Amino acid sequence: MATQPQQSDHVTKVCDLATLLLDAITRANGLQDDWNYLDLSNQLTEANCNGRTPAEIAAFYTTLSALNGLMAAGHGTNLAKLRRYTS
Repeated sequence: MATQPQQSDHVTKVCDLATLLLDAITRANGLQDDWNYLDLSNQLTEANCNGRTPAEIAAFYTTLSALNGLMAAGHGTNLAKLRRYTS
């Protein structure tokens, strides 16, 4: 059986990670806006991708789109209920 402090610590860690996930997705969506508005998909080359390929960068946004689909399907609500707000 977990002790009360272990239970509380677990809940705190889950809430912290939910917040990090939501914040990361928000930041990634901002980067996707730049990707789209600046037409980066047609400008990146292997020479300016810091050791990555343009296809790998594009795949990131494909994955982000899938994550956004999950968030819209209700998983975003699940995470938002656990979000920690700082004042």
